[in-house]
Amino acid sequence: MNKEEEYAHKYSKLKSAYYSFKNYNSKTRLLTYWHQIDEVLASAPRRVLEIGKGTGLVSSYLKNLGVEVATLDLNEELQPDFVGDVTELDQKFDASSWDVVLCARVLHHIPFTEFENIISQCIHVARSCAVISIPVDDFRIYFSSRVTSRPYKTITIPLPLFLKKRLGKLSGKTPGSGLWQVNSSKQTAFAEIQRIADAQNAKCRVYQVPEDKSHMFLIFNKS
Repeated sequence: MNKEEEYAHKYSKLKSAYYSFKNYNSKTRLLTYWHQIDEVLASAPRRVLEIGKGTGLVSSYLKNLGVEVATLDLNEELQPDFVGDVTELDQKFDASSWDVVLCARVLHHIPFTEFENIISQCIHVARSCAVISIPVDDFRIYFSSRVTSRPYKTITIPLPLFLKKRLGKLSGKTPGSGLWQVNSSKQTAFAEIQRIADAQNAKCRVYQVPEDKSHMFLIFNKS
């Protein structure tokens, strides 16, 4: 069994209990849902393909706004609209089949060797925009302030990653989940992610979520 087959077997067996509210939807994860929805709605789409159904929270919110949303996932137990592999989107859908393709917090479960192919696949089946989010290996101190009824303002101070690993060892926990992250190795360095993004046939905007920089978004606009 190669790495791709091992990934497909492991991910397709995840039980729905894994996505329970308290187990999966941390406060910081809910924050990323806001950015996912905001980026999708920026294109005023009528039809959206969400890759990786997860809890269904994002698709439910979009549907409530009148957006037609279909989900694709390897895990049949989640009952997605389409059961399929994100590495083979062009075999399942025609070019520009969906106004927006959303693929959030999925790609780090798949070997990094497939990263560029998957981005190309998402862009291929999107008419207007592809929204991708991936995790970043990061270690920071955060300071937040807020005046009542106004948005939070967040300031961060980056710290060396070796401190994160050192603290993990002292606490008896090994940082990381065994999945790849941006900045976790030379292969997945920021510069390499940017190079891959720039090589696509679409304009790309890359940013880290200001309130939690362990989340990176890549927004590919085709128009």
